[in-house]
Amino acid sequence: MNQLKNFIAGQIIKIRYDLYTHYAVISDRLGDDGYPMLIDNAAATGTISERSWSAATNGRPVTRSGLKSEFSPQEVLTCAKSLIGRKHYSLLNFNCESFVRETLGLKPISKQVAISCITVPAAMYAAHKAFGGNSWLTGVAGLLAMAATTQTVAE
Repeated sequence: MNQLKNFIAGQIIKIRYDLYTHYAVISDRLGDDGYPMLIDNAAATGTISERSWSAATNGRPVTRSGLKSEFSPQEVLTCAKSLIGRKHYSLLNFNCESFVRETLGLKPISKQVAISCITVPAAMYAAHKAFGGNSWLTGVAGLLAMAATTQTVAE
């Protein structure tokens, strides 16, 4: 709970998973777990929703995002709340990164997805050629490329 004193409502946070970085907006409401609620667009809910800190982070460490905006944290929070239940999750078209970028007044894209669509197939092609078509090594190369790409481009 000590780490939370550095966070304020309307800030964008990021949670690192093995293959991607998840983004959310800190709410101004407290959850049953005693932590601030988080507003996010997650595959787990299928839409933009306000979830408990525990449900959204799964116990993983949380850091502040480096995404910049002209909007105040209150404006970001107001925008995030206005989108609850209005847009559905789509990995390629509107995911957690797209959602937070929209709340910041930025183009709602996902750099993680856009760049992974280039690096993952390239890594898999190279591995396929280098390892004589070995499917297992080709798949591992794709997963490693995805993990490295999303880690690198996460802001």
